[in-house]
Amino acid sequence: MRSHTTLFLYQGPHPVHKAWAESIGASFLYHNMIVSIDRISEFNRFLRRAWHLCLRGALSIIPMVKRDVHYILSEGYTSTSPILKSKLKTKLVFLAADSFFYEVEYLFSKLRTGSLSGWERRRWKLYTDFLRSCDGVIAVSDMVKGDVEKFSRVLGKDIPVRVVYPFIDQVRFSKYRTSLKTNNIVFSGAHVLVKGIELLPEIFSYVKKEVRDVKLYILGRETRYTRMLRSFKHVDFKVVGYVENVEYFLRNATVLLHPALYDPFPVAVIEAMATGLIPIVTERTGSAEAVRKVSEGLIAKVEPKDIADKVVSILTLDHKARFELSEKCREIALSPTYSREYSVESFRRNYLNLIHEIESCYQ
Repeated sequence: MRSHTTLFLYQGPHPVHKAWAESIGASFLYHNMIVSIDRISEFNRFLRRAWHLCLRGALSIIPMVKRDVHYILSEGYTSTSPILKSKLKTKLVFLAADSFFYEVEYLFSKLRTGSLSGWERRRWKLYTDFLRSCDGVIAVSDMVKGDVEKFSRVLGKDIPVRVVYPFIDQVRFSKYRTSLKTNNIVFSGAHVLVKGIELLPEIFSYVKKEVRDVKLYILGRETRYTRMLRSFKHVDFKVVGYVENVEYFLRNATVLLHPALYDPFPVAVIEAMATGLIPIVTERTGSAEAVRKVSEGLIAKVEPKDIADKVVSILTLDHKARFELSEKCREIALSPTYSREYSVESFRRNYLNLIHEIESCYQ
């Protein structure tokens, strides 16, 4: 890797992505400016132009980017990555682990019907410019890989892609084991729309009709959508928010609910499985690839009623049936595939192979 220096353009970084970047000896650069451009009025072209000029100037004086960089590894989408790539005359690898393709799919559907607004057309151009600038992609699930391949064809560009699964802290979560004796449900994740947060009240209402003693605990980072959740008044619908000791809630529940509209690979699903929780996820959740190994019946359409029916089907099982599913969940989540050592080595190997393929395309 010494002959191919990488600059890791991070937005968090996520602990998994941080470990991956460290494994290839990457330099780190915080560059989360996408929110700034998104908030500039679509009618104010002067401000948008000024923003780009300031950005280009800022990049030219950052000491870190003056180093000999061959590759940029972008954690998720940022509109600044193509600018940085052009300025450094380097190549760009997209670490596809965000909701980028959910937004691209939405805009593409409107493009086909000719209903894109002026601002949406500009966003479509930003997104397609970013994809065209990508020389390769590391996807965190086969679902994301499929999206990369789909929109590569739309743009008429062949973008090489590799799949690497994230890891969990297997030692931490294997210490705890759910009793499976309650009808408690846990949601664990940021309170954002793509994770299906706005579907939770409707799903809970359906389940409550069939399982009277059900309780739903909503964990995770609070956002402006948390207020919407708190407006749903029910004694058994509990918005907990962010907690350090998530294990307390996991070991006192039976079902992990993740009704995502689109989620590349939420590790919260694998963490819950490691404690023995039985997950109900949607078909647009990357972690469904692991859940499917337990049972196809744990994967729902992105529809509140279908999701609720899947939850009810678990909560109405006897303890023996619950235990059998729980054991399968633990076996998969605690397998080498989701260990830190395997994941980091898989990333390092796939990244080097991806670079080799990219280099061969330029020869």
